Amino acid sequence: MGNRIHQNKKKLLEQNHRKGRELNNYLIKIFITLWFLFITSLNSEAEQYTFLNYTGNDGLSQLVSQVLYQDIDGYIWIGTQAGLNRFDGRHFEIYSIPQGLSNDWINEIIQDSKGNLWIGTNGGLSRLDNQGITNYTDGLAHKHVLSLAVDSHGYIWCGTKNGLSRWNGSDFYNFSEKDGLPQSVINDLLIDHDGRLWVATDLGLYYLDDDWFKSFPNPSLKNQQIYKLVEDGEHRLWVGLDEAILAYKDAQQIAEYTSSDGIDGFPVTALYAGRDSVIWVGTGSGLAIIRDGAARFITTTNGLPFHNVDSILEDRDGIIWIGGSGGVAKFLGRAFTTYTKADGLGSNNVRPILRDQKDRLWVGTFDGLSRFHGKYSYNFTTKDGLNHNHIWCLFEDSHGILWIGNQKGLNYYDRKGIHDEPEISRFGRVVSIIEDTSGALWCAVQNVGIFKRTPDGYELVQVRHQTFSNACLLVDKQGNVWASGDYGLSRWNGKSWKTFTIKDGLSDNEPNFLCLDQQGYVWFGYHSSRGVTCYDGVTFKTYTTKDGLYNDAVYSLGVDQQNNIWIGTARGVDRFDGRTFINYGTTEGYASNESNSAGFFADHDGTLWFGTAEGLSHYDPHYDLPLGKPPLIKIQKLLLGHDVISANSTVTVNHARNDLLVRVVVLTYFNEKRIDIRYRLRGYDEIWKPLKTNEINYTNLPAGKFTLEIDSRSYLQDWSEST
Repeated sequence: MGNRIHQNKKKLLEQNHRKGRELNNYLIKIFITLWFLFITSLNSEAEQYTFLNYTGNDGLSQLVSQVLYQDIDGYIWIGTQAGLNRFDGRHFEIYSIPQGLSNDWINEIIQDSKGNLWIGTNGGLSRLDNQGITNYTDGLAHKHVLSLAVDSHGYIWCGTKNGLSRWNGSDFYNFSEKDGLPQSVINDLLIDHDGRLWVATDLGLYYLDDDWFKSFPNPSLKNQQIYKLVEDGEHRLWVGLDEAILAYKDAQQIAEYTSSDGIDGFPVTALYAGRDSVIWVGTGSGLAIIRDGAARFITTTNGLPFHNVDSILEDRDGIIWIGGSGGVAKFLGRAFTTYTKADGLGSNNVRPILRDQKDRLWVGTFDGLSRFHGKYSYNFTTKDGLNHNHIWCLFEDSHGILWIGNQKGLNYYDRKGIHDEPEISRFGRVVSIIEDTSGALWCAVQNVGIFKRTPDGYELVQVRHQTFSNACLLVDKQGNVWASGDYGLSRWNGKSWKTFTIKDGLSDNEPNFLCLDQQGYVWFGYHSSRGVTCYDGVTFKTYTTKDGLYNDAVYSLGVDQQNNIWIGTARGVDRFDGRTFINYGTTEGYASNESNSAGFFADHDGTLWFGTAEGLSHYDPHYDLPLGKPPLIKIQKLLLGHDVISANSTVTVNHARNDLLVRVVVLTYFNEKRIDIRYRLRGYDEIWKPLKTNEINYTNLPAGKFTLEIDSRSYLQDWSEST
């Protein structure tokens, strides 16, 4: 009996110990999960975007930019708490009290069909036209004009701090409850696609039906404080509130975005509908981007220059402008997102990138192999079995095995972990890996050569009159294996090798960095700065800076779903559509001025990944900007001698007035390297000259008749008609 009791106690103690261990393990798992979520949240905030911030140092009159507007000429207007600013891309011209404004605290800007600019201020309504500034203060519902709209009749609607006023060209009419509109703060006004006026108030949303204001029929907005309104291209109404952004279609709510979607800093302070169905939202903490049902939130942690966003504008080129308490920011890098060590990468120096069959993104760095899957990241190093942390190349074979070329050989990763391939690793650095159509693995070892795996092991590939000290490998659509060598570009057709050299059309006998386009053409760069060469199966054609390539030192190559060739160089990355090269550098949001070798991967969703010397760049073509039409050129000032003359006119002057000075403004806000300007003075010099500044000077012109012509174009596109 005693032994049985003792045994039962022993079993009971063991059960309790086991339950205790299970509980501890469970708590540890919970802690690890929570810690992982915390780290993930930190990582998700670290991804970087690129903005160009304009402040008082650039000429802006004051740092709080409350409203942004682009006029029909293309000028950007910025209303601040101390002045109205006109920006041409280089210079700010300030309109304030000395220039005629009755008040320079600017709340709103619009333009009517005649080109007149209307400005809502804390001291009334002002009009700016060719004659100057006219102020309207008497008769408004309140002197603080917070919002403006102009309708098809040319009436100016003014939302004030204490009701709605309408200017008909001669006097104001103030609306009240007898018109169906309660006396309240009018925060925003909107004229929709049908010409209907919507009024956002502190007491709800109203719209004008004939001559009567009606409350918005959906009860979700009844007595709500409405801050901002906008209509998108699909005629959906978006409403900014205290703690949410709501979307309506035919008065039915179809979407809602709140803090649970990652948007912080409510209430909504700015709302804008982009041309590409993107909704841009400003709050007191940052910028939200709503697209395809999902929201991204950008703060100062991600590169936004200031915390609060008070105004948003998309200009006619598609560039996004942000205003807030910190000046004006041009969102240059909207197509690129940058990831660095702060996001879990082993190093900011990134080389090969690959997404495997299980949808995991692998990123080779100078300090480990990083795996991205959703927001989760883990960096594999020598402690996980790698021969070395410096990763040179990645390849997934037809069996789903990931092959990893590194500084000290070859590893492979399967379901059991990372393993060494000692037969190759004993030779050193592996720089390229492929699998041919028969399933055989090929790998290039630096300073040794190319190895092909056979049933008997790896054999060294021998090619007559060729060596492979730093080879890049490629399999084309016909199953040929290509290898860049020290004495040309070699091709194996399954039976024999053929090597192409300078005699066949190469620019140099040391090619490198191969890729295959959708037509089956082979593209490659060189170990020296020779540009990029295309082989179409018959001839070799090389493109260099003379053809528009931004830099001749090529380090990576790839092709996207539209068959554009992407060329990573020592100065960013170029996109080539067969006609035009477009360069992306740090000013466009690219992570670095220098691309890294083999740093390209085209993802299944159409986005692209780039390895650079300063991070991993993720490119989304949906957010990229087309070059569009040639930029508009305006002659701001034209002098013959000391006298101002008008452009587009014939002027006859005394021969002593023989110095010509022209000040030109190019009203586009693309980076200058995407724009070409040229000029000539016919009758004096017929040769076109590039315009690098905003001034043209001719001195001591002889007697004669001259015509000044100025052309513009988006980079390497067609020239505009002459100004």
